[in-house]
Amino acid sequence: MEVHPRVNSAILPKCKGATVRLMGKILGVNIQEGEALIEACDQGQVTVRLLTGSLVGTAPGGVVEILGKVDGNDLSIQEMSSTLFNNVWNPDAYNKMVLATMEHNEMFGWWN
Repeated sequence: MEVHPRVNSAILPKCKGATVRLMGKILGVNIQEGEALIEACDQGQVTVRLLTGSLVGTAPGGVVEILGKVDGNDLSIQEMSSTLFNNVWNPDAYNKMVLATMEHNEMFGWWN
């Protein structure tokens, strides 16, 4: 089973070309452009290029986890899959977990 790091917006520059998991609040969706704007757990904003028919477009204001590949140029994420969650989540706690996985890389092995 392949494991993908959970990230916040500040970590994306370290992840160019990598497949990652980003969780956040859906701030807006532009169906015509096929994009969504996500507020990550560190309050940074990330553009996600959506798959055709993505459920992200049905849940503006909701919470989503995106599995996708980070674009090396603009740090947007190309959605590979997504999971919608209820709106009850704690972005601060989630961000602490993301940072802890970086700090204790020997346990997770995600970072070089």
